[in-house]
Amino acid sequence: MWALPPVHGLWAFQQVFDAWAYRPTQERLEKIWPLAVALAEGIEQVLPKGPDGIRRYAISASPEFGENTPKSVTLKGNTTYDRSITCGFFKEVARLAAAKGDDARERHWLEMAGSLGG
Repeated sequence: MWALPPVHGLWAFQQVFDAWAYRPTQERLEKIWPLAVALAEGIEQVLPKGPDGIRRYAISASPEFGENTPKSVTLKGNTTYDRSITCGFFKEVARLAAAKGDDARERHWLEMAGSLGG
């Protein structure tokens, strides 16, 4: 149940982003930018927009539901954990885009962050 959720990659990326944010050099930015874009574009593909305009994962899970059993999995949309990790990730990618001077991508990723409901 916890092996392959897409948010695990986003959580791991936070460590990469934090290292860049601590010492934001152009060299580091160029190294992490391709990874950031690939993750962001991939996550965008698995977050379809619902009829209400909110993007949701098809399956979402969180250990605080169902006492860490299969009951923890929901088909109803984003758990707080999934939504917060994903929103933070898109904001980080927007910040990287801003550092690159890419205003269009910065706006896009901020819009993605805002499209998760909440």
